[in-house]
Amino acid sequence: MQRPFHILACVIMALTGLALLAMRAGAAPPQTGSFRISGMTVDAESGAPLAKVTVSLLSTHGNREAIGTVMTGADGRFEFNQLAAGKYALLAQRRGYLTQSLDEHEGFSTGVAVGPDLVAEGIYYRLQPEASISGHVLDEANDPVGGAQVMLFTEVPGGMAKMQQTRQALTDDQGFFRLPHLLPRKYMLAVSARPWYAEHPMPYERFDAEGKAEVIEPAPSALDVAYPLTFYLDATDAESATPIALSAGERATADVMLQAMSAIHLRIHTPVDSAKPGLPYNPAGVSVRKQVFDADVYVQPATFQRAGLTEVGGLAPGRYEVSITTRDGEKQTESRQELDLSTSRDIESKENAAALVAVGGTLRFEDGTAAKNASGSTVWLRELKSERKFAAPVEADGSFAFGQSLGPGKYEVALAEPGVYLKSVSASGARVAGREISVGSKPVKLALIAGRGLATVDGTAFREGKPRAGAMVVLVPEKPAGQEILFRRDQSDSDGTFTLPSVVPGRYVVIALERWGIRWLDPDVLRTYTPQGQAIEVQPNGKYKVTVQVQ
Repeated sequence: MQRPFHILACVIMALTGLALLAMRAGAAPPQTGSFRISGMTVDAESGAPLAKVTVSLLSTHGNREAIGTVMTGADGRFEFNQLAAGKYALLAQRRGYLTQSLDEHEGFSTGVAVGPDLVAEGIYYRLQPEASISGHVLDEANDPVGGAQVMLFTEVPGGMAKMQQTRQALTDDQGFFRLPHLLPRKYMLAVSARPWYAEHPMPYERFDAEGKAEVIEPAPSALDVAYPLTFYLDATDAESATPIALSAGERATADVMLQAMSAIHLRIHTPVDSAKPGLPYNPAGVSVRKQVFDADVYVQPATFQRAGLTEVGGLAPGRYEVSITTRDGEKQTESRQELDLSTSRDIESKENAAALVAVGGTLRFEDGTAAKNASGSTVWLRELKSERKFAAPVEADGSFAFGQSLGPGKYEVALAEPGVYLKSVSASGARVAGREISVGSKPVKLALIAGRGLATVDGTAFREGKPRAGAMVVLVPEKPAGQEILFRRDQSDSDGTFTLPSVVPGRYVVIALERWGIRWLDPDVLRTYTPQGQAIEVQPNGKYKVTVQVQ
């Protein structure tokens, strides 16, 4: 069972965990019927019954409001009586344990089906003890560092293995931090901070009696220092970081000591705008990023700008990606440079520079209906290298334009509108491969064709001839490489049933897997399972019923 499908979340591939919705103050009255749901809450590690667990019965439609709530006794048992036939969700909460839906995996859970010939009693509801990481951030004098940003990274379960940031916290004035509500998993911890006493001397302007500006270069300062991004245990590069392997319910301690280093200044030479040659300021757009595992962490250094020069100060030694955007009249140019900085240096913005180009286009429907029907849609572009996303609303005449010029690279095109899907992409000024476009040095005009009629695939997962609950069901497109947006997933409910909504017409294979956590987007992994799956050809507005064997 999954939460109601949200098309925009699919479009930008932000399929995240189940949102545990707050219950309304006045719960709906219990449904009248003759069926019952009962079971026992237990510690997932020890199997011991858990008392004082609040178990809520939720509807599986609309706002998933609470139908009833009970608290378990010493034996951990709960039950809900006089229920009408149908399907329900369960939610359990207890101090010291993660708030969980029944058999929750990666934002999916098992719904409980009740009715004739359905077993909804004797449920074994396993609750996972929550773990946490806490500690202190200290400086080289063993003094606390307040206001430090503590970032926690872990391999995000899902289609491909990626180490992404999952939590963050700021240290208090005693340098203390705590990261609660964690699953048993391997984590990496990193700290970003600035010395409170640091000075980063930057050029400044002094004006004479006639108002003429003179740029003054400051004297060096012994306090021009910075903390490098520091990992547990006190490593300054990700390869040397020590992982924190949390067990269920563990309260781990991870102290980090920061060591100040001489700060680096980066002087970026930029062209003067030929359309405004007398302008003293021609500020370049500069962003500094540091890749940490598979995530980008933005750095906010001190800056000084004047025509032809941007100075960035307060950087710790390390590897950065610096993006520089400059303008010359109507022409914008972007330079992306990967720099391994050990000392202050000068760079030219023209190195690796490429012109930014305008991207826009039209959206029309395949049946030729008026483009005004597209109003309310949004076209999305996702840059494949950086994962940055750009949005452009579709106007009443079907036109759209991205508000900022885009640099060269590969982008995935997606469409967000309920009941509508992107059928084809063509373009002038860019190469097209399926839903991917390669932007170069020319303005891009996209011609998008949308189709109506998303389909629904319902089914039942079986194992050894019996319906199987808790299986991961994946709808795999015929050509899975580069087609993340076409995948759909669900978890089979207590009667083995599942629903895969908002399916784009095309050819697919439905697979059901006993084990969660596999790389279900990886074509090499999928080849192990798709031969035993159920092939299906989906037509617009189709409604399908399939059966699939759990592997």
